[in-house]
Amino acid sequence: MKTLREEHGISNLVDDSGDVVEKDFDNQADMCEIIRAAIAAGKFAKITTELINIPVKVFDEVDCVGDNR
Repeated sequence: MKTLREEHGISNLVDDSGDVVEKDFDNQADMCEIIRAAIAAGKFAKITTELINIPVKVFDEVDCVGDNR
């Protein structure tokens, strides 16, 4: 959370109901909670602000470490 807060301006995770949570749930993928939190923080505002039915286009905008194969 420290890195998300300091480097990306994301202060809380968001659960699968679209609610802000203080810590992650064991039964939800961390990446999903992070993507929802990024949407809630306005990081994908040009695409969506919807936290539950996330458009696939959001995931096209996510870059991960490693080869782009």
